[in-house]
Amino acid sequence: MPWPTSGPLGATFRAPQLAWNPTGEDFLRAVLSLGLQDTSAGGSFDQIPSTPGHPGIFSVNSGSVATTIQTPDGAIILGGGVWSFQSLVAIPVLSNGTDRFRLRTAGVCNGPSTSLTNNEVNFRYEDDVNGGRWQAVARSGGVETAADTGVTVDIGDFDTGVAYALEVIVDAAAAVAAFYIDGGLVAQVASNVPTTAVAMLAMQTDNIAGAGGVGYIDYFKPTFIEATRR
Repeated sequence: MPWPTSGPLGATFRAPQLAWNPTGEDFLRAVLSLGLQDTSAGGSFDQIPSTPGHPGIFSVNSGSVATTIQTPDGAIILGGGVWSFQSLVAIPVLSNGTDRFRLRTAGVCNGPSTSLTNNEVNFRYEDDVNGGRWQAVARSGGVETAADTGVTVDIGDFDTGVAYALEVIVDAAAAVAAFYIDGGLVAQVASNVPTTAVAMLAMQTDNIAGAGGVGYIDYFKPTFIEATRR
């Protein structure tokens, strides 16, 4: 996905920077890289067949409790430069009243955890919250600000093309988080962006009722642009 060139933080990405520190996980192997680890409590994390244009896909199945793909907790602290977190995701079966789950992706959290954590910035989906639309979420010390992106989550996979390119950009002061879907700005949150140590979150699915659910992830790409060269 191209860097956004509009919105409150888009200008940051209009020209090449001297201090790029790009990293990424394309899920091409069964073994995770980028310092990511999977933590499952009654669920599973599995490599599934790739599709044309989408090399490396993993399913994240909540199972009876939760499954998380993230770095170790405390890996980063927001601020000191601009952070971007991108993921390309699809949801093959939507959450519903019988098999209900929560999905979070493209950002940061504490953890591993089997539910919401005190400090987070990410996209969140729950079918019975916010009308089943993507939420733009920031949590600090357990206090939450959630904005409606206006984009309803639809069933899909990478074969049908119903997938979402999600990006969260946090400014250098760790004061504002801008949320993009398919390159367009959909929300901005200017409160409760955490400034304590957190983990980078690729995806987590939590079981809320029944069998829970599954999310697919094609890539996770965090990028940090230093305010001052190290």
